[in-house]
Amino acid sequence: MVCVRYIILMIREVAIRNWKSHGEKDGSYGSVLEFENGLNVIYGVNGSGKSSVAEAIAYALFGEVQGFKQVLRAGKREGGVKLLIEADGVYEIRRSFTE
Repeated sequence: MVCVRYIILMIREVAIRNWKSHGEKDGSYGSVLEFENGLNVIYGVNGSGKSSVAEAIAYALFGEVQGFKQVLRAGKREGGVKLLIEADGVYEIRRSFTE
């Protein structure tokens, strides 16, 4: 008999710095989104950074982005993403980039 164990992964928080429309605050992450159990919805007007949140999460998880100069906020030289995930404990993933 094979016993299969499923681990539920939950994104708890994403913090974004100098990624497209997401700037920085006092040299740290300018946008911090916290997620609760259940369904979480990101909404806003066009150009407010909704898609950038999804791109930043993908970058934190997989480490790939289509050209850092395209995602780096205008006038900035570096940026980054911090992701907190919960799966049998809480884990933090940090990725940063420079031009």
